[in-house]
Amino acid sequence: MANKPLILLVEDKKEILEKHIAMIQSIKDNTGESKYDVIIAENGLEALKIVKQYDRVLGFGQNQIKCILLDLRMPVMNGQQFFKKLRSMERWRLFARLIPVVFLTAYEDEEKWVDAMEGAATDYIQKPVTQEKLNETLSMIIDTNDNEILTEKTREKGILMRETYLGEDTPPPLPPPLPHAHAKLVLLLEDKDEDAQKMIQIITNISDKKGRQRFNPIWVKTKQKALDVMQANKRFLGFAPNRIDCILVNVHMQDSEGILEGIHFINAVRVEEEKRLFGRFIPAIFIAEKEDSFSWEEAMHNWISGFLLKPITKVKLEAMLQRLFDEWDPESLIELIKCEGKKKLEVLDKN
Repeated sequence: MANKPLILLVEDKKEILEKHIAMIQSIKDNTGESKYDVIIAENGLEALKIVKQYDRVLGFGQNQIKCILLDLRMPVMNGQQFFKKLRSMERWRLFARLIPVVFLTAYEDEEKWVDAMEGAATDYIQKPVTQEKLNETLSMIIDTNDNEILTEKTREKGILMRETYLGEDTPPPLPPPLPHAHAKLVLLLEDKDEDAQKMIQIITNISDKKGRQRFNPIWVKTKQKALDVMQANKRFLGFAPNRIDCILVNVHMQDSEGILEGIHFINAVRVEEEKRLFGRFIPAIFIAEKEDSFSWEEAMHNWISGFLLKPITKVKLEAMLQRLFDEWDPESLIELIKCEGKKKLEVLDKN
Protein backbone atom coordinates (compact mmCIF):
# COMPACT_ATOMS: atom_id res chain seq x y z
CA MET A 1 0.00 0.00 0.00
CA ALA A 2 2.73 2.44 0.98
CA ASN A 3 4.54 1.94 -2.35
CA LYS A 4 1.59 2.88 -4.54
CA PRO A 5 1.94 6.12 -6.53
CA LEU A 6 0.13 8.91 -4.72
CA ILE A 7 -2.34 11.15 -6.56
CA LEU A 8 -3.74 14.39 -5.15
CA LEU A 9 -7.28 15.12 -6.37
CA VAL A 10 -8.41 18.72 -5.85
CA GLU A 11 -12.17 19.14 -6.37
CA ASP A 12 -14.90 20.95 -4.40
CA LYS A 13 -18.03 19.27 -5.80
CA LYS A 14 -18.83 16.11 -3.84
CA GLU A 15 -20.48 14.15 -6.65
CA ILE A 16 -17.62 14.85 -9.09
CA LEU A 17 -15.05 14.12 -6.38
CA GLU A 18 -16.60 10.71 -5.67
CA LYS A 19 -16.83 9.94 -9.39
CA HIS A 20 -13.15 10.75 -9.98
CA ILE A 21 -12.03 8.78 -6.92
CA ALA A 22 -13.94 5.75 -8.22
CA MET A 23 -12.37 6.16 -11.66
CA ILE A 24 -8.85 6.33 -10.21
CA GLN A 25 -9.42 3.35 -7.90
CA SER A 26 -10.82 1.29 -10.77
CA ILE A 27 -7.38 1.32 -12.43
CA LYS A 28 -5.77 -1.98 -11.40
CA ASP A 29 -2.21 -3.28 -11.31
CA ASN A 30 -1.07 -6.77 -12.32
CA THR A 31 -2.29 -8.26 -9.03
CA GLY A 32 -5.79 -6.85 -9.40
CA GLU A 33 -5.26 -4.25 -6.67
CA SER A 34 -5.94 -0.54 -7.15
CA LYS A 35 -2.88 0.89 -8.85
CA TYR A 36 -2.89 4.31 -7.14
CA ASP A 37 -3.53 5.83 -3.73
CA VAL A 38 -5.67 8.97 -3.68
CA ILE A 39 -5.73 11.92 -1.28
CA ILE A 40 -8.24 14.73 -1.66
CA ALA A 41 -8.51 18.49 -1.12
CA GLU A 42 -11.61 20.65 -1.55
CA ASN A 43 -9.79 23.87 -2.47
CA GLY A 44 -6.38 25.25 -3.34
CA LEU A 45 -5.51 26.20 0.23
CA GLU A 46 -6.04 22.64 1.47
CA ALA A 47 -4.06 21.35 -1.50
CA LEU A 48 -1.08 23.56 -0.65
CA LYS A 49 -1.02 22.23 2.91
CA ILE A 50 -1.10 18.66 1.62
CA VAL A 51 1.72 19.30 -0.86
CA LYS A 52 3.89 20.69 1.96
CA GLN A 53 2.98 17.72 4.15
CA TYR A 54 4.31 15.31 1.53
CA ASP A 55 7.52 17.21 0.84
CA ARG A 56 10.81 15.35 1.27
CA VAL A 57 14.10 16.65 2.71
CA LEU A 58 12.75 20.00 3.92
CA GLY A 59 11.17 20.69 0.56
CA PHE A 60 14.33 20.24 -1.51
CA GLY A 61 13.74 16.64 -2.63
CA GLN A 62 11.12 15.20 -4.95
CA ASN A 63 7.61 15.42 -3.48
CA GLN A 64 5.90 12.10 -2.72
CA ILE A 65 2.84 13.16 -4.72
CA LYS A 66 3.25 11.82 -8.26
CA CYS A 67 0.42 13.74 -9.91
CA ILE A 68 -2.13 16.44 -9.10
CA LEU A 69 -5.57 16.39 -10.75
CA LEU A 70 -6.74 19.98 -10.36
CA ASP A 71 -10.21 21.46 -10.72
CA LEU A 72 -9.97 25.15 -11.60
CA ARG A 73 -13.25 26.53 -10.24
CA MET A 74 -13.18 26.32 -6.44
CA PRO A 75 -13.90 28.54 -3.44
CA VAL A 76 -11.30 29.95 -0.98
CA MET A 77 -8.40 29.49 -3.44
CA ASN A 78 -9.17 28.45 -7.01
CA GLY A 79 -7.11 26.07 -9.11
CA GLN A 80 -5.23 28.74 -11.05
CA GLN A 81 -4.19 30.53 -7.83
CA PHE A 82 -3.04 27.22 -6.31
CA PHE A 83 -1.10 26.32 -9.47
CA LYS A 84 0.81 29.64 -9.48
CA LYS A 85 1.71 29.29 -5.79
CA LEU A 86 2.80 25.68 -6.29
CA ARG A 87 5.13 26.54 -9.18
CA SER A 88 6.50 29.51 -7.23
CA MET A 89 7.36 27.18 -4.32
CA GLU A 90 8.97 24.64 -6.64
CA ARG A 91 11.36 27.20 -8.14
CA TRP A 92 13.25 27.20 -4.83
CA ARG A 93 13.91 23.47 -5.02
CA LEU A 94 17.40 22.56 -6.08
CA PHE A 95 16.98 18.83 -6.69
CA ALA A 96 13.50 17.99 -7.88
CA ARG A 97 11.28 17.94 -10.92
CA LEU A 98 7.99 19.81 -11.03
CA ILE A 99 4.99 17.85 -9.79
CA PRO A 100 2.89 16.94 -12.85
CA VAL A 101 -0.37 18.92 -12.75
CA VAL A 102 -3.42 18.10 -14.89
CA PHE A 103 -6.04 20.82 -15.30
CA LEU A 104 -9.66 19.62 -15.09
CA THR A 105 -12.25 22.15 -16.23
CA ALA A 106 -15.59 22.37 -17.99
CA TYR A 107 -14.80 25.84 -19.35
CA GLU A 108 -11.78 26.82 -21.44
CA ASP A 109 -10.57 30.38 -21.96
CA GLU A 110 -7.40 32.20 -22.93
CA GLU A 111 -6.41 33.03 -19.33
CA LYS A 112 -6.51 29.37 -18.29
CA TRP A 113 -4.44 28.35 -21.29
CA VAL A 114 -1.88 31.07 -20.53
CA ASP A 115 -1.58 29.77 -16.94
CA ALA A 116 -1.24 26.20 -18.21
CA MET A 117 1.55 27.17 -20.62
CA GLU A 118 3.44 29.47 -18.25
CA GLY A 119 3.34 26.96 -15.40
CA ALA A 120 4.14 23.97 -17.61
CA ALA A 121 0.90 22.11 -16.91
CA THR A 122 1.22 18.47 -17.90
CA ASP A 123 -2.25 18.13 -19.41
CA TYR A 124 -5.49 20.05 -19.80
CA ILE A 125 -8.63 17.88 -19.76
CA GLN A 126 -12.12 19.15 -20.34
CA LYS A 127 -14.87 17.77 -18.11
CA PRO A 128 -16.59 15.37 -18.11
CA VAL A 129 -13.41 13.29 -17.74
CA THR A 130 -13.60 9.88 -19.39
CA GLN A 131 -12.07 6.73 -17.95
CA GLU A 132 -10.05 6.19 -21.13
CA LYS A 133 -8.52 9.70 -21.03
CA LEU A 134 -7.74 9.42 -17.32
CA ASN A 135 -6.06 6.01 -17.79
CA GLU A 136 -3.98 7.31 -20.69
CA THR A 137 -2.85 10.47 -18.88
CA LEU A 138 -1.91 8.76 -15.60
CA SER A 139 -0.08 6.03 -17.50
CA MET A 140 2.03 8.57 -19.42
CA ILE A 141 2.82 10.52 -16.25
CA ILE A 142 3.47 7.71 -13.78
CA ASP A 143 4.20 4.52 -15.73
CA THR A 144 6.18 5.67 -18.77
CA ASN A 145 7.38 8.95 -17.21
CA ASP A 146 6.59 10.92 -20.38
CA ASN A 147 5.80 14.15 -18.52
CA GLU A 148 7.87 16.33 -20.83
CA ILE A 149 6.23 14.95 -23.98
CA LEU A 150 2.76 15.45 -22.51
CA THR A 151 3.69 18.97 -21.36
CA GLU A 152 4.90 19.79 -24.88
CA LYS A 153 1.64 18.57 -26.41
CA THR A 154 -0.30 20.70 -23.92
CA ARG A 155 1.84 23.70 -24.78
CA GLU A 156 1.30 23.22 -28.52
CA LYS A 157 -2.44 22.89 -28.01
CA GLY A 158 -2.38 25.98 -25.80
CA ILE A 159 -0.71 28.02 -28.55
CA LEU A 160 -3.37 26.95 -31.06
CA MET A 161 -6.17 27.70 -28.60
CA ARG A 162 -4.76 31.13 -27.77
CA GLU A 163 -4.59 31.99 -31.46
CA THR A 164 -8.23 30.89 -31.76
CA TYR A 165 -9.28 33.08 -28.83
CA LEU A 166 -7.37 36.08 -30.15
CA GLY A 167 -8.72 35.63 -33.67
CA GLU A 168 -9.04 38.68 -35.86
CA ASP A 169 -10.50 40.92 -33.15
CA THR A 170 -7.20 41.70 -31.47
CA PRO A 171 -6.98 44.84 -29.36
CA PRO A 172 -5.06 47.84 -30.72
CA PRO A 173 -1.28 47.54 -30.23
CA LEU A 174 0.17 48.91 -27.03
CA PRO A 175 2.87 51.61 -27.09
CA PRO A 176 6.32 50.12 -27.74
CA PRO A 177 8.23 49.06 -24.60
CA LEU A 178 10.75 51.43 -23.07
CA PRO A 179 14.40 50.82 -24.08
CA HIS A 180 16.27 48.63 -21.62
CA ALA A 181 20.07 48.61 -21.34
CA HIS A 182 20.07 44.93 -20.32
CA ALA A 183 17.69 43.65 -23.01
CA LYS A 184 18.79 40.27 -24.32
CA LEU A 185 20.34 40.25 -27.79
CA VAL A 186 18.56 38.07 -30.34
CA LEU A 187 20.30 37.44 -33.67
CA LEU A 188 17.86 36.76 -36.53
CA LEU A 189 19.20 35.21 -39.75
CA GLU A 190 16.38 35.52 -42.30
CA ASP A 191 16.54 36.38 -46.01
CA LYS A 192 12.85 37.15 -46.52
CA ASP A 193 12.19 40.80 -45.70
CA GLU A 194 8.50 40.45 -44.88
CA ASP A 195 9.02 37.51 -42.50
CA ALA A 196 11.98 39.21 -40.82
CA GLN A 197 10.18 42.50 -40.26
CA LYS A 198 7.20 40.70 -38.74
CA MET A 199 9.44 38.79 -36.32
CA ILE A 200 11.42 41.92 -35.42
CA GLN A 201 8.18 43.72 -34.55
CA ILE A 202 7.05 40.82 -32.35
CA ILE A 203 10.41 40.50 -30.58
CA THR A 204 10.82 44.24 -30.03
CA ASN A 205 7.38 44.59 -28.44
CA ILE A 206 7.87 41.91 -25.77
CA SER A 207 8.15 43.73 -22.45
CA ASP A 208 8.84 42.85 -18.83
CA LYS A 209 6.56 43.67 -15.87
CA LYS A 210 7.97 47.19 -15.74
CA GLY A 211 7.12 47.84 -19.39
CA ARG A 212 10.75 47.63 -20.53
CA GLN A 213 11.89 45.96 -23.74
CA ARG A 214 13.06 42.41 -23.00
CA PHE A 215 14.79 41.60 -26.29
CA ASN A 216 16.85 43.59 -28.77
CA PRO A 217 16.82 41.93 -32.22
CA ILE A 218 19.70 42.13 -34.71
CA TRP A 219 18.62 41.18 -38.23
CA VAL A 220 20.99 39.93 -40.93
CA LYS A 221 20.27 38.35 -44.31
CA THR A 222 23.44 36.34 -45.01
CA LYS A 223 25.65 33.81 -43.29
CA GLN A 224 28.68 36.11 -43.48
CA LYS A 225 26.84 39.03 -41.89
CA ALA A 226 25.70 36.70 -39.10
CA LEU A 227 29.26 35.51 -38.50
CA ASP A 228 30.40 39.14 -38.40
CA VAL A 229 27.82 39.89 -35.70
CA MET A 230 29.01 36.89 -33.69
CA GLN A 231 32.61 38.06 -34.02
CA ALA A 232 31.75 41.63 -32.98
CA ASN A 233 29.98 40.35 -29.85
CA LYS A 234 32.77 38.14 -28.56
CA ARG A 235 33.92 38.62 -24.96
CA PHE A 236 37.47 38.19 -23.70
CA LEU A 237 38.80 36.99 -27.07
CA GLY A 238 36.05 34.39 -27.29
CA PHE A 239 36.80 32.65 -23.99
CA ALA A 240 33.68 34.01 -22.26
CA PRO A 241 30.08 33.51 -23.48
CA ASN A 242 29.11 35.62 -26.48
CA ARG A 243 26.92 38.70 -25.91
CA ILE A 244 24.31 37.20 -28.26
CA ASP A 245 21.74 35.50 -26.01
CA CYS A 246 19.72 33.66 -28.64
CA ILE A 247 19.85 32.86 -32.35
CA LEU A 248 16.86 32.52 -34.71
CA VAL A 249 17.79 30.83 -37.99
CA ASN A 250 15.80 30.21 -41.16
CA VAL A 251 16.85 26.61 -41.72
CA HIS A 252 15.85 26.59 -45.42
CA MET A 253 17.37 29.88 -46.62
CA GLN A 254 19.78 29.50 -49.54
CA ASP A 255 22.32 31.69 -51.31
CA SER A 256 22.48 32.18 -55.09
CA GLU A 257 24.32 28.87 -55.51
CA GLY A 258 21.75 26.88 -53.51
CA ILE A 259 23.92 26.55 -50.40
CA LEU A 260 21.88 26.37 -47.19
CA GLU A 261 23.28 29.42 -45.42
CA GLY A 262 21.32 28.97 -42.18
CA ILE A 263 22.63 25.44 -41.67
CA HIS A 264 26.21 26.43 -42.57
CA PHE A 265 26.02 29.32 -40.12
CA ILE A 266 24.79 27.30 -37.15
CA ASN A 267 27.35 24.57 -37.94
CA ALA A 268 30.11 27.18 -37.89
CA VAL A 269 28.87 28.59 -34.57
CA ARG A 270 28.79 25.17 -32.93
CA VAL A 271 32.28 24.27 -34.20
CA GLU A 272 33.64 27.50 -32.73
CA GLU A 273 31.84 26.91 -29.41
CA GLU A 274 33.28 23.40 -29.06
CA LYS A 275 36.79 24.93 -29.00
CA ARG A 276 35.88 27.14 -26.04
CA LEU A 277 36.93 26.06 -22.56
CA PHE A 278 34.32 28.10 -20.70
CA GLY A 279 30.71 28.97 -21.42
CA ARG A 280 27.81 27.07 -22.91
CA PHE A 281 26.25 26.87 -26.37
CA ILE A 282 24.09 29.84 -27.40
CA PRO A 283 20.42 28.75 -27.48
CA ALA A 284 19.24 28.54 -31.09
CA ILE A 285 15.77 28.22 -32.62
CA PHE A 286 15.11 26.89 -36.11
CA ILE A 287 12.55 28.71 -38.27
CA ALA A 288 11.39 26.27 -40.96
CA GLU A 289 9.37 26.67 -44.16
CA LYS A 290 8.22 23.06 -43.77
CA GLU A 291 8.88 19.95 -41.72
CA ASP A 292 11.30 17.51 -43.33
CA SER A 293 13.78 14.88 -42.19
CA PHE A 294 16.78 17.09 -43.02
CA SER A 295 15.60 19.95 -40.79
CA TRP A 296 14.96 17.68 -37.81
CA GLU A 297 18.26 15.85 -38.24
CA GLU A 298 20.11 19.17 -38.28
CA ALA A 299 18.13 20.36 -35.23
CA MET A 300 19.15 17.25 -33.27
CA HIS A 301 22.77 17.45 -34.46
CA ASN A 302 23.25 21.16 -33.73
CA TRP A 303 21.83 21.35 -30.20
CA ILE A 304 18.75 23.33 -31.22
CA SER A 305 16.43 24.45 -28.40
CA GLY A 306 13.28 25.16 -30.43
CA PHE A 307 11.61 24.48 -33.77
CA LEU A 308 8.99 26.84 -35.27
CA LEU A 309 7.10 26.43 -38.52
CA LYS A 310 6.13 29.37 -40.70
CA PRO A 311 3.94 31.36 -40.75
CA ILE A 312 5.33 32.75 -37.47
CA THR A 313 2.66 34.27 -35.25
CA LYS A 314 2.95 36.54 -32.23
CA VAL A 315 1.64 33.82 -29.91
CA LYS A 316 4.06 31.16 -31.21
CA LEU A 317 7.19 33.31 -31.08
CA GLU A 318 6.43 34.89 -27.70
CA ALA A 319 5.67 31.48 -26.22
CA MET A 320 8.93 30.06 -27.57
CA LEU A 321 11.07 32.88 -26.14
CA GLN A 322 9.23 32.75 -22.83
CA ARG A 323 9.81 29.01 -22.62
CA LEU A 324 13.50 29.45 -23.43
CA PHE A 325 14.25 32.27 -20.98
CA ASP A 326 11.62 31.87 -18.24
CA GLU A 327 10.30 28.32 -18.03
CA TRP A 328 13.04 25.90 -19.09
CA ASP A 329 16.80 25.80 -19.37
CA PRO A 330 18.32 25.43 -22.87
CA GLU A 331 19.81 22.01 -22.07
CA SER A 332 16.39 20.55 -21.18
CA LEU A 333 14.90 22.00 -24.36
CA ILE A 334 17.69 20.43 -26.42
CA GLU A 335 16.79 17.04 -24.95
CA LEU A 336 13.14 17.67 -25.78
CA ILE A 337 14.02 18.50 -29.38
CA LYS A 338 16.07 15.30 -29.64
CA CYS A 339 13.17 13.28 -28.28
CA GLU A 340 10.64 15.02 -30.54
CA GLY A 341 13.00 14.76 -33.50
CA LYS A 342 13.24 10.97 -33.21
CA LYS A 343 9.46 10.69 -33.29
CA LYS A 344 9.17 13.13 -36.20
CA LEU A 345 11.80 11.23 -38.22
CA GLU A 346 9.95 7.97 -37.75
CA VAL A 347 6.79 9.52 -39.18
CA LEU A 348 8.53 11.45 -41.97
CA ASP A 349 10.61 8.46 -43.07
CA LYS A 350 7.47 6.34 -43.35
CA ASN A 351 5.93 8.92 -45.62
